Amino acid sequence: MDVSQCITLLGPGLDSPVDSSGRPTEVRPGLFLGGVMALPFLRELRVTHVLSILNMYVADLLEQQGAFKRLEIWLPDHPAADILRHLPVAVAFVREALASGGRVLVHCAAGISRSATVVTAFLMKTEVLSAEAARAALARVHPQAWPNEGFRAALELWGEAGCSEQANTPALRRRRMEALGRQWAEMEASGSQWSDEGAIAAALLPSPDEEPALDAVLYRCRTCRRIVASSANAIPVERGDGTFRNKRGGQPQRGLEAAETSLFVEPLRWMTDALQLGKDRVVSGKLSCPGCGARLGARRCLPQ
Repeated sequence: MDVSQCITLLGPGLDSPVDSSGRPTEVRPGLFLGGVMALPFLRELRVTHVLSILNMYVADLLEQQGAFKRLEIWLPDHPAADILRHLPVAVAFVREALASGGRVLVHCAAGISRSATVVTAFLMKTEVLSAEAARAALARVHPQAWPNEGFRAALELWGEAGCSEQANTPALRRRRMEALGRQWAEMEASGSQWSDEGAIAAALLPSPDEEPALDAVLYRCRTCRRIVASSANAIPVERGDGTFRNKRGGQPQRGLEAAETSLFVEPLRWMTDALQLGKDRVVSGKLSCPGCGARLGARRCLPQ
């Protein structure tokens, strides 16, 4: 793949002005921001680290340019994509690259949304800026930067969480779920359909068996032993006034008692059928193991 092939690949999907040469913008000393067409400039700019955040393969083009320390994040440019999950490790990668005297390129497909979100998060962290101030600072040097609506919301959450570089902290997971709940509630109020939006979101949901951390606690189905969740998927809960009733006739559980005997998790990819994302939305119901069908628990997609 060369620059002309990149132009052919990206051209039909671009709706914002970019440098036709593909040369990346130097946002801060040693920190470059661009799209796929920036990759042929790596040697000239003496880049040592490359952060790729996109949903296309560019390994062949990178290999033509030399050897680099790389971080690859597979993520589509869609408001439902959970970019917040990746900001801690992405920002840490950029900071470590610059601290070691390296020069780093952050790129997505066009240098407009995904890569701009990562660089904005970096500016928020290192220059102690609000999301709005960081976006304005980036726009002054890279005017085409325009994170999509979902990514802009993620940057606000990143700021509210203190720009923590600890990946997937309970606070960040909880904020993601709160934001998702608000989004679903807005869809409910507006009468929006799940069809297209839900189908895309389903493909983006995390899976508990994808490279779990070494210290992660794994939760398995008692019947078939399939991994159905990990401690990285757990959502912390606080005691409330709600009641959880045992439908088999047992005594109802309230607040903290229910929380101590249950595991609350974020929506996971294997739950797609139960959540009926991309189909007629169902608010609540049972959750069954995707492997053997054994009953695991219940789900509720929307707040009361």
